Amino acid sequence: MSEPRRKRGAERTSHRGPAAIPQLPLRRVQNPYPPMALLSADQIEAIQQASMHILENFGVEVMS
Repeated sequence: MSEPRRKRGAERTSHRGPAAIPQLPLRRVQNPYPPMALLSADQIEAIQQASMHILENFGVEVMS
């Protein structure tokens, strides 16, 4: 019959023209700020000790 042929891949995109927004080259993102110390060393140690106390006295139940 006389159905028009479908265009494929490159044939279809070649008639669109240039992209609307040019893509910037990729680059590694760098954080200019130093890491934040949210907790002091003493506070972290207190959390560690409390977690060990909970594990020693109550344990963990593992369901298998």
